[in-house]
Amino acid sequence: MMNDAEMLWEERILLENLAVTDCMFHDTTVLNTYTIQGHLPEEKALLLDAIDMLLSSCG
Repeated sequence: MMNDAEMLWEERILLENLAVTDCMFHDTTVLNTYTIQGHLPEEKALLLDAIDMLLSSCG
């Protein structure tokens, strides 16, 4: 079973490598506390920044 940081890293890698147009990314499972959502590809950098912020809080 993955810990919180591992789940976030997996999601970050997925999002970083996702190449789509006109797509809404929405995840409510990150740490079972936060919702990350944004329009791809326009908001990809913001979504990655949000995941990085959560990763920094995981320690």
